[in-house]
Amino acid sequence: MEKSRDQLLREIRSLKKRREQLEESISIKRAALESTAEGILIVDGKGKVIDFNEKFTKLWNIPSDIVKQRGDNRFIQYVLQQLSDPDSFVDRIRELYADPDVESLDEIHFKDGRVFERYSLPLHLDGKSAGRVWSFRDVTERGRIEEALHKSEEKYRNILENIEEGYYEVDLAGNYTFMNEAICRRQGCTRDELMGMNNRENTSPENAKKIYRIFNEIYRTGVPAKIIDYEIIKKDGSTINLEMSVSLLRDASGKPIGFRGVSRDVTEKKKAEERLHYLANYDSLTGLLNRALFRDRLSHAVERALRNRGVVAVLFIDLDRFKSVNDTLGHEFGDKLLQAVARRIKECLRKSDTIARLGGDEFTIMLEDIASPERAVTVAKKILQALVRPISVNEHEIYTSASIGITVYPGDAADIDGLLRNADSAMYLAKERGRSNYQFFTPEMNAKAQERLLLESSLRRALEKEEFLLYYQPQVDIETGGLIGFEALLRWRHPDLGMLAPDRFIPIAEETGTIIAIGEWVLRTACTEWRSWRDAGFPPVDMAVNISILQFRHRDLPETLAQILKETNMDPRYLELELTETALMTNPERCRDILAKLKAMGIRFAIDDFGTGYSSLSYLKRYPIDTLKIDRSFVKDVATDPDDAAIVQVIIALGRTLRMCVMAEGVETLEQSDFLKSQNCRKAQGYLFSPPLTPDAAVEWLKKAARPPLVGTV
Repeated sequence: MEKSRDQLLREIRSLKKRREQLEESISIKRAALESTAEGILIVDGKGKVIDFNEKFTKLWNIPSDIVKQRGDNRFIQYVLQQLSDPDSFVDRIRELYADPDVESLDEIHFKDGRVFERYSLPLHLDGKSAGRVWSFRDVTERGRIEEALHKSEEKYRNILENIEEGYYEVDLAGNYTFMNEAICRRQGCTRDELMGMNNRENTSPENAKKIYRIFNEIYRTGVPAKIIDYEIIKKDGSTINLEMSVSLLRDASGKPIGFRGVSRDVTEKKKAEERLHYLANYDSLTGLLNRALFRDRLSHAVERALRNRGVVAVLFIDLDRFKSVNDTLGHEFGDKLLQAVARRIKECLRKSDTIARLGGDEFTIMLEDIASPERAVTVAKKILQALVRPISVNEHEIYTSASIGITVYPGDAADIDGLLRNADSAMYLAKERGRSNYQFFTPEMNAKAQERLLLESSLRRALEKEEFLLYYQPQVDIETGGLIGFEALLRWRHPDLGMLAPDRFIPIAEETGTIIAIGEWVLRTACTEWRSWRDAGFPPVDMAVNISILQFRHRDLPETLAQILKETNMDPRYLELELTETALMTNPERCRDILAKLKAMGIRFAIDDFGTGYSSLSYLKRYPIDTLKIDRSFVKDVATDPDDAAIVQVIIALGRTLRMCVMAEGVETLEQSDFLKSQNCRKAQGYLFSPPLTPDAAVEWLKKAARPPLVGTV
């Protein structure tokens, strides 16, 4: 039965609509295929190409006409020749076709270094397998980023594990979620032991409260914080001090999830700071206050006394003859003696009294809120009595004493500088009056203190102004009265104080260090004078020059002397350096080295003031000594005091036995001279023969010398 015209029209319209729908569907599918960022390939169950998008051809660099040739082997060759491992690629495809329902996601690696992510999805029509949809995405850059990220994370981890600083992360409750090796090492725990532990468990309750408050503040404000001093208790119970920077830890959305911190071990730094604070305020040798802290305490005491009308006394203590002990027995011995002295002085004081070591062998004491100055007298007497008892140091029994100066606020001074200055002046008066005693400050002492300051300041310019000069005291043969030589004696023609003997300024020169330059001037001047005598035709005589301890120890002494002898053309055999026993007892090896160098030049040595120092006679055997000089203190009463006579006899006998010359100093009477002659002491000097002479007067002595002048020079 033929269809009606209307039916045909309806069918035509229906077919047209279906065609339009199909075209629309195809258009949508094509649009979908082309709009995706992935390369799409659709194949049937036999692997023949059904469809693909342009992205696929671009990714694989395959001309679209080759892909369209569905049976063309060139297509598969284009694919395989680009791959690093084509065999694995083919094997994987076979596996997928063997199981058409399985999905697959893997990577394909190209020879040129590109990497594709391949996704394969089964294609079904009417419930049956109809092929596969292949999706390809170029993940080369993502791989590089991931690799770089992995390397960065690895590097970050390595850095964290190897830095000295500790790094940790905790959750909002303070429980550890991550820590680096430094944290574990620092706390003496393993990572497993720390993981999950609360960071407030390994510190004191006070520190736990502090860190809790700080973490809360960081959580509330989001502002990082620095914890300056945080004490951690290690697994073994010991403690360390940390300095930490803490900040909020957030997730990807910005939500707070915990805290992260970087910590630095500042234990040694804190100890160093405490040590520096100690050194800035305390004497490292004795543990007493130092000058700075004593001045601070004294300043506050004076302020309180001013408000309360109180009385403050300051005692200035200086050990007697400590320098000799220190130089003779060594600085280590001297340090132990100072420690023992500090303990004894401290035992004489109340807990409220303040004691300090200003430096060297000087101590100060502050007595605050005392009823009267008599309290200071009581303390001074106790200290003097305590120091009279012998002190045992390194199996040596040392007898020492002290000189104490006392000053009182408000009577003697209105400020701390005045008090310390006055106490120092009173101490010097105590030394002048026999040592081992105390003296109160009096206004007259200021004059002496001013003189000392004047000498100290003008001493520095005395050489430039040519204020020094040498006198020469003859040394004679007692039997014949003949001239043997001269001792060069230094004088200072001070513009304000007149002619000064060495004992007025040499101690100050040694304290200030100017003694080196002065000593060099003395040597050069004496040698120059000797050369002038020889040039004038006089026979050679000895020239004795005193050398201070500091000058003798100076490293350049041998070179300086060699230069002076060369400049002045003096015969070194006639130069005799006078040294004290104390100078020879310090650093024996160094002394031996210096003496050997000087002896090699031809220079001779004398021990000045023999018998008055702290020494052992063994040095006479060790060192190349030529002359022993008997001190004037023994010569003074040698004719009337049996003890002095015995000492002089022993020294002369000792010198004779050791084949040394013996010279007596300070001979002023015929009785002294006769005694010395009776003991076969042939050489002497003193006012009996001549006082120290000016250079011109010394020339006159040379003219009158028993030996006739010789023409020519040495």
